[in-house]
Amino acid sequence: MSFIGAILAKAVAGVTYLFVLPGLRACHDDTEQVPSRDPGRTIKVHIYRSSTPSKSSPVLINFHGSGFLIPLHGSDGDWCRKVSRKTNYTVLDVQYRLTPDHPYPAAPDDAEDVVLWVQQQQREGLQFGDGRIALSGFSAGGNLALGAAPRFPRETFHAILAFYPWLDLDKNPWLKIAPNPLSVPLPAFLLDLCRIVYVPANVSRKDPRISPVFAPVDNFPDRVLVVTASCDTLAWEGEKMVKRINQDPNRRRSAESQRMGWFCGHGWDKYSLWGTLWWWAKEKAYGRAIAMLSN
Repeated sequence: MSFIGAILAKAVAGVTYLFVLPGLRACHDDTEQVPSRDPGRTIKVHIYRSSTPSKSSPVLINFHGSGFLIPLHGSDGDWCRKVSRKTNYTVLDVQYRLTPDHPYPAAPDDAEDVVLWVQQQQREGLQFGDGRIALSGFSAGGNLALGAAPRFPRETFHAILAFYPWLDLDKNPWLKIAPNPLSVPLPAFLLDLCRIVYVPANVSRKDPRISPVFAPVDNFPDRVLVVTASCDTLAWEGEKMVKRINQDPNRRRSAESQRMGWFCGHGWDKYSLWGTLWWWAKEKAYGRAIAMLSN
């Protein structure tokens, strides 16, 4: 990636941050610095404690949307708080590293390190003693959540919940079309810029840690939910992922997909005002995900 490309990427990230993040933060309860595999650095995690706190609570690890570029840690605060209030889960919202300063594999490495830290906490009896670990993620965060499954034994995760995930970085974004042809699509130039600065030139974009749609399907947990949106150009790849997972003959229950209508586009839940159709869609999607977590 060129110097000019890096400057452009940072400019786009900064402008997007200004327009997207304000008003989306929900107050977390605590902050943890999780050890990284890299000596001398840690991974910042926001903690949302359950309304029924317990040392033995299960844990949901969440990865925010970003395009692997835009600093939106905290933008899923409403989701994290809702889970912590309606379930006995403690929610960890992860601030993983972003490109262009930290291209692939920095983000998936951070995701895996947080999972490994939670497992260590469980083994040592420090917290999360219930033993259940679930993952959730939005957009690029959904990529990280689904991309983590093949890296761990099948029984590791209780559930994986992905909202409008970006799962195929190999396919040209300019060729992606939303199910609803009347929609205003996610800007292809932005997706293209994100994947150019995220994936090094000498790495295949079909690597399963980059494009989970190409991952082997035999390690996914029984509970998988992928929420897509009718006005999102990423909808088809999310639904394709679910179909692939369900081809595993050893599954005990089917992975689920739910396409949100009502002109819902990419990130629709982040802009849904109370009482609108988008708000009802958000409540429906979050409710279904929470039901799967609690099952």
